[in-house]
Amino acid sequence: MGSSTLGNLVKATFTDASAPSAPGSGLTVLYTVSGRPHYRAGSSGSDTTLAVIGDVHAQTHASAHQPGGADAMAVDAATSTASLRTLGTGSTQGAAGNHTHVANDEIAGTGANYSEGSVTISLNKGVGSGNIAVGSAVTVATKTISPTVTSRIWAGGYCHFLVIDADNATIALDLLIDGTQVATTNFATGITADGGSVNHYAHVAGAAAEGSGSKVCLIRIRNVSSDSSATCQVAYTGGVVCGAMKASS
Repeated sequence: MGSSTLGNLVKATFTDASAPSAPGSGLTVLYTVSGRPHYRAGSSGSDTTLAVIGDVHAQTHASAHQPGGADAMAVDAATSTASLRTLGTGSTQGAAGNHTHVANDEIAGTGANYSEGSVTISLNKGVGSGNIAVGSAVTVATKTISPTVTSRIWAGGYCHFLVIDADNATIALDLLIDGTQVATTNFATGITADGGSVNHYAHVAGAAAEGSGSKVCLIRIRNVSSDSSATCQVAYTGGVVCGAMKASS
């Protein structure tokens, strides 16, 4: 261009070539092979592909972090430890996208049992009769369940009772799990039965917080009348059913 100095280089066009010889000490040669920038440096530098910033991670990840790499990560470590995960059904593996998850149900108890697939339902029933004073309750049925792992207990109960004698009584059906009331319903309000009989039915269902150890599931009928003299003489039958779902943790 007639100048004694080289101006700013705007662009350079390379013709693909085979790798040239090393340029010599203190020198670097740039060239392209199959459309990719390459370089050799020094008197014995090898033919090296010049990495494009966008693909540096992709090129080095497998070789650096997988087993045998320079910065290998753990594989399928404990669930509380970050690591690479292989796909599978092991306790520390990652589930494949087409894996079908099945709930891990743990059921324990005695009494009548009904099975449907992987879920077992345990049932206890009770019968009785008596006079229930205001504020008092009578247990209809109980069921103890003892999962071997931390679980969430669910339960349901039903009750049929025949009112033999009552004067404006209101009766509730309660469900308790491990001593805590988890559900209730007023299934008979303002009952009056003098010299006759009246049938009533109700059901309750609920679940407890996650926990471990044996739990007692219980249903009871309770006189919740506002009238302090509203006693209720009944004959009842009912049952409680319960199960345990392994805790999410």
